[in-house]
Amino acid sequence: MLKIYSIKKSNLKQLPKSFGNLKNLKELIIEKSNLKQFPGFNCPLISLKKLYLKNNETKHLNKSIGEFNNLKLLDLKNNKLESLPASIKNLKKLKFLFLGNNELRILPESIGDLSSIRSLDCSNNKLKNLPKSIGKLNTLRFLTVNGNELNHLPSEIGDLTSLQILDLENNPLEEIPICIVKLRDLENLYLKKTKIGKDKKLVKELYRNKTPKLKIDAHYYFPSWKLN
Repeated sequence: MLKIYSIKKSNLKQLPKSFGNLKNLKELIIEKSNLKQFPGFNCPLISLKKLYLKNNETKHLNKSIGEFNNLKLLDLKNNKLESLPASIKNLKKLKFLFLGNNELRILPESIGDLSSIRSLDCSNNKLKNLPKSIGKLNTLRFLTVNGNELNHLPSEIGDLTSLQILDLENNPLEEIPICIVKLRDLENLYLKKTKIGKDKKLVKELYRNKTPKLKIDAHYYFPSWKLN
């Protein structure tokens, strides 16, 4: 009874249809191959909990990814993804979604339906904005969007009541909703290499409004005696 299957450094471009018969598979690893799309056909691996597809050539996810109902971890780092299917909203048990180093320009509004998500990594893509629905992710603890093209954030980001770490580094951000620094669970806010980080007045305002446990890593450091 096969539960873990690993393929690395192969020329696999598409999964063989026989994969659809692996009903008991818990973990699938396909790395450093030439996989162009996934799965490429309808083969819901109903028991799959962890799916690692990093370091491939994947440009598209088939909408049938939404049928992987028990998936808890989806790692798509270092591919060529240009978009995500709206069906991703059906992954109600997904806790970890890694999308770093792709070609994403937008996230679908349906991403707000990932009701169990804890960690979302969208670093080093081409995102110009975040969907308003992101504010619905009330289980999200870690949000990483450094290295994108964001110049503003939706005010709904202030609804992320479980957020602990927010990484906004290396974006052309000019402003952020002040409500972010009042999130009671937020512990680290990264603002280096943003226009915000270079704005002394704005950073000072963030420091004055933040919760006591929040650490802000910006371009400037203000000693506490300067903030009183």
